[in-house]
Order: sequence, then structure tokens, then C-alpha cells
Amino acid sequence: MILLIEDNEANLKLLKTMVRMIGCESVGFTTGEEACDWCATNKPGLILCDIMLPGMNGSEVLQQLRTIEHLQDVPIVAVTAVAMEGDKERLLEEGFDEYIAKPLNFSSFQSTVKSLLRS
Repeated sequence: MILLIEDNEANLKLLKTMVRMIGCESVGFTTGEEACDWCATNKPGLILCDIMLPGMNGSEVLQQLRTIEHLQDVPIVAVTAVAMEGDKERLLEEGFDEYIAKPLNFSSFQSTVKSLLRS
């Protein structure tokens, strides 16, 4: 199960479709708060998190998720249009395990997701 955190409904639908196309199931939330609540009693195999979210931003979601003991080994990926020079490095330094830039490229999305699910 892949957890998708994306506030834009069209992007969330696209992510769900892309995840389904690579043979995985997903659950999606439009706010970090909803996703964190769900994670209190569930453990996804991978978390894909937008950065520009209402309420808690993606970095705050990351910090909250990292406090949940059963998620310590779950990869958390920043999926974002925040793509200026240095943004990828900053997000990785914050603790994201990987970075996927929008607009999404299916081939690179697929290889990144499959690689993280294998690890």
C-alpha cells in the first residue's frame, strides 16, 4: 500500500492512476493531518508527500510521520513542483528519502517507486 498525500484533486487522481499502473494499491489524503491520523494505525510500504499542502506543509508532515515508531523504516518521498536549484538537496537534508519533481514523468516515477518498494 502506498500512501499519497496531495491536496490537488487532479494530481491525486493522477498519482493513484500511476500507482495502479505499476501494480500497487494506494490510499490518498488531501491534508497532512488526515494522513498522519491514518498512519497512527496503518503502515504503508511507501509514502509520497506533496510539499505545498494546506495546514501542515510537507516538511511538517515528514517530521510528524518520523515520530511514529512503526513508520521508521518506511521511505517518505517528496513529490513536488518546488524545483528550484537547491530544493532537492534541501528536502533530502530535511529527511525525505527521495525527491520526485512535478510535472511527473511516468518512467522515472515508476523506477523510483519500484526501487523504494524493493528496499
